[in-house]
Amino acid sequence: MRRAAIITSTIAGVLLVTSMTGAGNAAAQQPDHCLNNSGAYTVDAGFQYTDANGTWVCAPGSVSASAGGWIRLEFPPTVAPTAMPTPPPAAAARPAKGTKLVDVASVIGIVVAVVAAAGAALAGFRSRRARPVGRLQVHDGPIIRSIDVSKLGSKIRIGTQGDIALKTDGVQRDHAVIHARRGDRNRTLMVLMPRRGKAILFRGGTAVPVVSATTLSDGDEIGIGDARLRFRSIATRPASRWERRTA
Repeated sequence: MRRAAIITSTIAGVLLVTSMTGAGNAAAQQPDHCLNNSGAYTVDAGFQYTDANGTWVCAPGSVSASAGGWIRLEFPPTVAPTAMPTPPPAAAARPAKGTKLVDVASVIGIVVAVVAAAGAALAGFRSRRARPVGRLQVHDGPIIRSIDVSKLGSKIRIGTQGDIALKTDGVQRDHAVIHARRGDRNRTLMVLMPRRGKAILFRGGTAVPVVSATTLSDGDEIGIGDARLRFRSIATRPASRWERRTA
């Protein structure tokens, strides 16, 4: 093996010397490079590689070289190689250090922006939501009380349970509800709506059953079972005698 390698190197050296001293017009044009199949100059003179057909050396100035400048280190020379050796695949580019941190920071920034936008939208919705106004004078059997509805939510539940809990007969658990709604010119309206029980509205000496959403006016009296609730839209309005009574 060692003797073969020495012989191969010697032959390559002789061929290189021959290519440098006896080069013709081809050597004068490109004496230091060999061609690949596409006709591009690729490697310098003296470059060797081995494929299935043997070991090849780039000797563009040699008279024994192929049209591309290649010589196979065998005798007699045979057909030049049909292709250059395939280079190894390029290694995949690694992401720069800190890329993951940048991606995480971007995701966090997007999440924070979305949460902030949702919070602003919710705050705007709450600011536009109507707040209840006025008072309710509640006559619940022997118990009489005055309730400032502005301290309650926009939906006031009335029944045996809820925001206004009644103890008299004829009251259902979820009897009725009073909603605060936006009206014309941003005015707040208090709207009575029956739920699982009947409600009677006493207005101007007339008793009217409430079967759908009804806007309350100042002084309206609501019958919920045996209880009575009088609505006052102006909290500073003087109360009647029964409204001033306390339990």
